[in-house]
Parts: sequence; structure tokens; C-alpha cells
Amino acid sequence: MGRPIPILFGTETGNAQECAELLAKAINERGRQAQSVDMGSFQPGELADHPLLFIVTSTYGNGDPPSNAMKLLEFLQKEELDLAGVRFAVCGLGSSFYENFAQCGKDFQTEMLRHGANEVFDRVDCDEEYEEFFDEFKDAALAYVNENPPKGEPSASEARAEAPAAGQPGRIAHAKVLAKRLLSKPGSTKETMHYELDLSEMDVEFEVGDCFGVHAPNGEEEVAAVLEALKLDGTEPVDWRGQSCSLRAALEGACFAQLRSDLIKTIAALPSCASGPARRASEGDKEAVQDYVRGRRLIDVLTEQDASGVEPQVLVDNLRKLQPRLFSVASSPTKDPERVAFTIETVRYRHRGRELRGVASGWLADDMQVGDRVAMHFVPNASFHFPRDAAKVIMVGPGTGIAPFRGYLEEVESAKMDTATWLFFGHQHRATDFLYREEIASWLQRGVLDRADFAWSRDREEKVYVQHKILQRGRELWTWLTEGAHVFVCGDAESMAPAVAAAFAQVAHEHGDCDGEAYVRQLVETGRYRTDVY
Repeated sequence: MGRPIPILFGTETGNAQECAELLAKAINERGRQAQSVDMGSFQPGELADHPLLFIVTSTYGNGDPPSNAMKLLEFLQKEELDLAGVRFAVCGLGSSFYENFAQCGKDFQTEMLRHGANEVFDRVDCDEEYEEFFDEFKDAALAYVNENPPKGEPSASEARAEAPAAGQPGRIAHAKVLAKRLLSKPGSTKETMHYELDLSEMDVEFEVGDCFGVHAPNGEEEVAAVLEALKLDGTEPVDWRGQSCSLRAALEGACFAQLRSDLIKTIAALPSCASGPARRASEGDKEAVQDYVRGRRLIDVLTEQDASGVEPQVLVDNLRKLQPRLFSVASSPTKDPERVAFTIETVRYRHRGRELRGVASGWLADDMQVGDRVAMHFVPNASFHFPRDAAKVIMVGPGTGIAPFRGYLEEVESAKMDTATWLFFGHQHRATDFLYREEIASWLQRGVLDRADFAWSRDREEKVYVQHKILQRGRELWTWLTEGAHVFVCGDAESMAPAVAAAFAQVAHEHGDCDGEAYVRQLVETGRYRTDVY
């Protein structure tokens, strides 16, 4: 008896899992048997047993596999296999903003081909707005499955019995809030918080550089606004992700920001929306719908036209699942393995006349108090782990990018590591935004932190950022680099990270008389230049 077609997913935040589940559902609706499968629960030795499989994976960090995909990818990279009887296709999720766009999908494709597997159609790489790209992959997969019937196929009940259980990206547990305090001072334009949570019930062993995903619900006010626009009270029963619940409960866990094209088309089809903007957008091409969705939240679409006629079940069927928010560890497991700290800026903004907040950061700041419990899962980040044997470590972390470096400095102190450390930290104003000022001063005084440079971008007319401080300290930095120093960069991916890399390249060129860009690439390739950017 044949097995269901496995759709193997590798994910950190859940997007790839959602895509795999959508593909499995589409295949099952067409009479074939398919099952979304967490790569972490899949037995690598069984790859050759599947005549057809699909791979849907995100990419984490600097081109690395998600934590639940590591075992399978490493197996493919290290073992010699005969997969000549396996047909496959790959969908890679990522962001073209990053240099190693959708790299994990490319790596799986390379390894499957190396072992003789047969690719049935070209790999599809999905950018941040992944819906349209994934639809291309899903359509190609459905077409292939329809045109290539199996020799034998199990019944639906047999398929469910044989299929591996789809797992979570990480085991979700609840952590009690132990401490909560405001780091920024009155007058700051940023609200930055420090949290500490109890890990005693999570059974995890984390390292500095790792992350945790916080599972937060949508705020009550926005959920209430959506229900008001729908002219519903929220008690309506719906099926949400395979579970029966109220419409209100489903909306608490639904994504209000990344809207599906199918939702717009559903609303556009309502008679009450005949002259609304959703109808006009849906009458255009794909780009017209994408343009309409861009910058709009669910409440915007519902209030721009009378969408109160949409059925609750149809609505939730066309909403994405709200994904957890990842936060870097800001404490040392050596100091306390059952307590983890986070450094989080509370996101608050005005959008189309409404006061909104970041889902997780706002929930933690406004709704969670000491003693409350937070749903979280552990996300290892091996590509940003700090070396134990490095003689020198250079840390660049402006803003909340300081989080892993606070953890590392605690680790240096607690583990009594013989490592020279140099911190570059920046923010807007020294008086109001000097995060962990007292701790940094103490570490400097006691020699845990050997050197520190600070960039305050708004304290004078000419803006000064961490990259400027790097250039000013170029000669000393070059000495550290020639002595084997490791560089770690954490924070903003759009502006800061490229500017810092360019600054280090300039340092190498000016003080090392070499090709600076090539030198930085070499540092990256040898693991001496690591980034955790977002």
C-alpha cells in the first residue's frame, strides 16, 4: 500500500508550515493523499521510501536552515544515498533583501540532485510577500500530481493512520514573567523594555545567540473593531486550524497585516461591495490586488466597503495564522539556566487614523504583568553562537541589537572566560537611550568588557552611527582582527548591517592594504563575522 505524499516543511515562525498545510489540503481535496510533515519528526533514512515528496522551507539567519530542518539537511550533506527512485520539488521561503535569499531551499535542491533524485519542476523561491509565489508552486505541484497518478494509493483512513504527525516549529510551553522594567528614560522617542521569564517548565538548554518565539494574541481593541465592522458579536462558531472555536478566538490568532488575495476576491464578490475598492482591485491583474493589499490591515479592508455579509467561516478560511515573534536571548544560561531575558522595543504607531501596537511587543508591555504566563517556543540559532576559545570578540549592536551582547557579557563573567571584548553600541540620545548603562559601566570597571564605543545619532547636528565609530577605531580594530578577533553584528538589516560591513571592509583596505570586501567575505566564510539581523 502506498504512502501519502509528504510535504516536508522547515520553519522557524510557521510560514513554511502553513504553506505545507495548504498544499496538503489542496492535494487531498483533489482525491490524492498528502500530509504536511515537520522535518524535525521525519526519519531521514526513509527518504528513499517515498516515490514523490515536496519540500517547503524557510531560511534562517545568514542562509542557514531552520532549527527543525538541520537534521535532515545535515543527513543529506554527510551521507551517500541512492535517491534515484525519488521525485521531488522544492519551494524556498525568504527575503530578497538578504544576500543568501531562500538559501535553505537551494541547499535542499542541491543535495537531492546530488543523490540522484529527480526534480519534477523548477524550484520556486518566495519573497516576503510569499502568497503569490507559493501559489505558483502549489499550482505546479497540483498539476504534476494530477497528471501522474500513483500505481496504488491508500484510503483516506489508511493515509491518516500511516502519516507522521505534523509537528510544531518548536514545543510550545508557558513561561512565567519574573521581571519587567523600562530601560529607556523619560523623553525618549523609543519605549524599550527588559523582561525576564522563568524557563523551568520548558526543559530547554539554550545558549547566548539563541532566540525564543513569543506567541501573542491580537489586541482586544483591534479584534473588537473587526467584529464591529462585520456586525458580529464574536460568538459565531468556526473551524480554525482544525479546531472548533468562536470567531473571536480565531481572530485573536489570525494575521491582520498580511492579507491573502483570495480574501480580497471573496469580499469583492459581495453584492454590498460592488462599487468598493476591493472590487476594483480584483477586476485588475495580480499586481492590482497586491497594490491594494499593500499597507492595508484587515480592519482597513472591512471599513472601506460594507463587508459585513462575509460568512465567518469563509473569512477565517482566508486569513493567515498569526506567527510568533522572535526575540534574542539577552542573558547567560551559565548564570541562570532557568531564566531568560529579552530586550524589546515596544512598537507603537498610527495607521490610517488608528493607534496600533506591535502584536507581541505591545502585548508584553501593556497586558503582561509579573506573574503572568507567556506562551513561547525555543529557537536555536547555531549560526550566532559565540566561540568559547576566541581570544578577542568585537560586538556591534545598536538599539535592541545589544540583547545578545548583554547575554554574552554575562556569560564571560559567569563562566570566567579569558576573552577580550569590545562593544560598539548606538542609539539616539545618551541621556534617554543608553540601554543597560549601569551594567555596561560595571563591566568596564571590572574588566569583563575591555573596550566600548558609543554612537549617539541625535545628540548633535551631524548624525553619528556605529559604523562611524568603527572607522574612527580602524587601526586598533585591524590589530584585533589580525590577532584573530571574531565579529558579531546584531540589529537592523536594512541600513545598519550593510553600513557596518562596509566599514569593516574599509578598515581592512586602509589598515591592511587589502581588498576589504574580499577580506570581510573571508571572515564570513570562516565563521569569524556573524550577523543576526532583522
